[in-house]
Amino acid sequence: FKYNFKQALEYGYIRGAYHFWSNHSSARQQAYFFLNNVPLESGDLPPVLDVEHKPKDKSVEDFQRYLADFICNRAGSVGAEEMIPYKYTEEDLAAIKRLRDEKYSQESWNYGESPKYSFYKSAKLTGGIVEVNMNVEKGMVTALEIYGDYFFTKPTEEFAKLLLGESGELRHTPEEFAKRLKGIDIPQYFNNTTKEELMELFF
Repeated sequence: FKYNFKQALEYGYIRGAYHFWSNHSSARQQAYFFLNNVPLESGDLPPVLDVEHKPKDKSVEDFQRYLADFICNRAGSVGAEEMIPYKYTEEDLAAIKRLRDEKYSQESWNYGESPKYSFYKSAKLTGGIVEVNMNVEKGMVTALEIYGDYFFTKPTEEFAKLLLGESGELRHTPEEFAKRLKGIDIPQYFNNTTKEELMELFF
């Protein structure tokens, strides 16, 4: 990384880097790791923190406060300048809402232009090892196969049909999967497995 980062500057590219947040080490440790491995200079893009999973023992609000406290109040301890939080104005919020309504909430943006893709994931759950294979087209799961080494009472094929529903497809979002799983007796198809465990398999 360090070699490529240096070469990018020498060849005239605008550089930048992001840090993928981990719940397995402290914010301070991760900040030191980033600063020690990413030699940012004047003219580089600002660093970005990519947070995709919050700690299970913190609410969203508590986690936001934890990150904000570290970034704003402790940044100086790792050699960064003081950071002041930006507060959105009414104009900012109106512009964000307009952009959301006119572009990012539209079906054509989120699903209509989505390319076909195959999704595979394997995980060791409480009830055994489960593997998932899905075909997704325009944001919709159109084919689903589940197999592995686990105990069950009812056949897995029946579960797959229930999950996809009468239409034979399901939008590939956590919200839609959670709604569909709510009406299925999961332990009948995957012994000693919770809905939360199963949800992680599909994303």
